[in-house]
Amino acid sequence: MHHQSTQTEADLPCDVQLDIGCIGFGAMAREIHRVAPGTLVRISGFLRAARRGSRSMKLHVTQFNEV
Repeated sequence: MHHQSTQTEADLPCDVQLDIGCIGFGAMAREIHRVAPGTLVRISGFLRAARRGSRSMKLHVTQFNEV
């Protein structure tokens, strides 16, 4: 997933861009798989290490909606 937004930090705008792997399980995985690349979505979930002991993260999707 690619994320791009402008956030506020110390009353100043801060541009944020990042790429992060996403994962869903069961029905959520099937729903995510149907979304075409480039589709704008709003995602809720939690971050977890990609593997035990890893410093890289994956976003575990618990809910999403197309925007």
